[in-house]
Amino acid sequence: MRDGPQPGSTPAARRPVVTLEQTTDGDVVVVRVAGLVDERFAGFGEIGHAKTIVIDVSGMARMTSFGVRQWMKGMEALPKSVTERYLLGCPMFFVDQLNMVLNFGGGAQILTATAPYSCSSCGAESGEVIDLIGERGVIARGAAPERRCSSCNGKLELEESPESYFTFVSKHGATKLRSEVATHLAQLGIYVSQDAGADKPPKVIKLVQGEVTYFRISGSIGQTFRARPFIIGTEGEVVLDLGDVTRFDVGGLHEWRRLVKTLANQVEAVTLVDVSQSFLAMAPDSFAMAKNVYVASVLVPYQCVDCKRASQQSYTLTAPIPSGVQVCSTCGGNTENQLPPRIVASLAHAASNPPAASAKVIARRDEMLSRALTDEKVAQASEASDASNADDTVIGNYKIVRKLSAGGMAEVFLASQIGIGGFEKPVALKRIQRKFLESRHLAIDMFLNEAKIAGRLAHPNIVQVLDVGEVGGALFLAMEYVRGKDLRDVVKMLQANGDLIPLGLACYIVREVAQALHHAYWSTDHEGNRLSVVHRDVSPHNIILSFDGAVKLLDFGVAMSSVTEQDEPMIVGKWSYMSPEHTTKAIDHRSDLFSLGVVLYLLCSGRMPFHGAEPVEIIDNIEEGQYAPLTGVPEPLAELVNSLLRPNPAERPQTGQAVASALAEILRNYRLEQTSADVAAFLGQLFAYEVIEQEPVLGSEGHDTIAMEMTTIRLAVGSSPTQAQDTPSASVPVVPSTVSPSGLLDTVGGADVTFTPVTPVSRSANLVWIAAVIALVVVVAILIGIVISRLD
Repeated sequence: MRDGPQPGSTPAARRPVVTLEQTTDGDVVVVRVAGLVDERFAGFGEIGHAKTIVIDVSGMARMTSFGVRQWMKGMEALPKSVTERYLLGCPMFFVDQLNMVLNFGGGAQILTATAPYSCSSCGAESGEVIDLIGERGVIARGAAPERRCSSCNGKLELEESPESYFTFVSKHGATKLRSEVATHLAQLGIYVSQDAGADKPPKVIKLVQGEVTYFRISGSIGQTFRARPFIIGTEGEVVLDLGDVTRFDVGGLHEWRRLVKTLANQVEAVTLVDVSQSFLAMAPDSFAMAKNVYVASVLVPYQCVDCKRASQQSYTLTAPIPSGVQVCSTCGGNTENQLPPRIVASLAHAASNPPAASAKVIARRDEMLSRALTDEKVAQASEASDASNADDTVIGNYKIVRKLSAGGMAEVFLASQIGIGGFEKPVALKRIQRKFLESRHLAIDMFLNEAKIAGRLAHPNIVQVLDVGEVGGALFLAMEYVRGKDLRDVVKMLQANGDLIPLGLACYIVREVAQALHHAYWSTDHEGNRLSVVHRDVSPHNIILSFDGAVKLLDFGVAMSSVTEQDEPMIVGKWSYMSPEHTTKAIDHRSDLFSLGVVLYLLCSGRMPFHGAEPVEIIDNIEEGQYAPLTGVPEPLAELVNSLLRPNPAERPQTGQAVASALAEILRNYRLEQTSADVAAFLGQLFAYEVIEQEPVLGSEGHDTIAMEMTTIRLAVGSSPTQAQDTPSASVPVVPSTVSPSGLLDTVGGADVTFTPVTPVSRSANLVWIAAVIALVVVVAILIGIVISRLD
């Protein structure tokens, strides 16, 4: 027996008490037992009317002889309603008890057990987890599951005969799990059977950015996972993005350890991104393999206590993971953190500050992937001759070119609208993911809502909806194709560089959006009825800047208007941008103006106005108007932001046009005027590689134009074309171009920046100067004529 009571050990009164942690999902109860099980063990707690109990003993340190007796009493005391009993994570000493003590298992089936192995090459000893469902065939043959040494990759040998060690588990090993049980265990991240589905190799995307090699892993890390493709030829720094890993089980543990250990010895740094609960449960030792292994972020699972909606959120480890409740985006109820304390504890000693180059790639990974990812289905369909796949490449009159992005409910493609006589027009085609078409899903309602509202809006600052339809069961929305970047990506890039957007551009962009919001609310339909469109999700993510300088508002999926249903039960939008009245659902267009004020504050300062450790704190600060006033900007601009962020809607500007007019006056009076050409030049500098790499959609026209624009940009780096040609006089203060590392405007000469309004030059004055120049030209021409006539 590997462990048991120790004669002369610490008296029972001083020994640590065993801990129990219980989670329930429907009729499934999971009880985690950790620590020492001795004579004080009093059973498994209140089980209720559960049908299934899973007892996780992986955290059990040891068990005394008296503890064995108490354990058996606890198993006998389980209610008769419990018809399924499972043991998970059985340590070696626990397996010994199962083999020796009659009825110790209490009728339970074994899911996983640890077995003693040693390496035949280097002699290293290890405890290897055996999945009884996945490897029942091997054990039934009287053989030992094969394992490899994590140190030298040599073959591991079972230290005991398989027949002896697996005496109990070979007879009482689990063969299958109810789907409800399997789902609950997978959500907790403590067990996923190797037989839960076909174990296909994960899909891996590799991108190289400077000295950083980025890997995105999608799918399962199981028996078919191999380290070799990641290792060969890799150098510099490595980022392993695990955000799309659907499961992590024991079958892939050896190869994963081999991957991390080899890379840590081979490259300068290895950074893990979005590690999941199942990963933390299976491979927490990844963090301790080397000092150059970092963890940038972790996916924290949440569940709403009211509507039971499950969700997850990515958190960086530079600050403690929030332990309090969040606000459910579906019903507004409380969502609870489902990450067990022992999982959080495994992150305590993880290095969380990756090198700067890796951190920059991580911050930009979404934009990198949006360019690099291709639609696998479309690619397969375009290469295949089978006409049955045609609906994946041609939808109605639209031919798909490539995937642009994919979200939780819809996919967006670049497509060409096909017409007679060789007519083609590039469009953005949004398509509902097929899995949501089987039932009347919320995604469909939002999709049709966007079509109904945006289809009635025609404004240069709103992405136009061109068509909506259904082909072969696929709902699609054809929209104006805008080649550019959304404002969220712009802000992220600036923050990564420690920069701010030029103040004039910030005001110009917000002015354009204000005009879009004004049109959306005050425009009328063909019968003269006001549309009264309230966007409800005004945020940088829904503001796009095109590479040719246009500013456009998009995504009216959660908007409300006079042409849509008004009994929307959900709280929609992003908490940090919501107006105080948003949570009451009694909102109008002034709520959008509040959100626009948050955007303007962010662009001017590089930070959000409202803060809080939890969403509830953010909401409280919004309702109370608690934020730090803007500094380092013209006083009228600070006053405008203050008015937009007032909690009382009646005290804000009452129309989008009022906001646009105020910003136009500020731009004019402080000589900050900007145009679409300035936006294009700014994006060209910030995303130069994308502007060059983007291929024209139709023909080859436009490629030379892009090259010419880039040449101009390179000649005037650091200033817009307007600024380069028109330098203000020394007496007129201008916005400083330098930015401090904190992202705030530096002061000039150590003093505070002051802004003096510029007196605009009148049109009549301009006309006088033009007339004088023309008169001078005429006089010169007459004199030249006289001289020539005399020579003749």
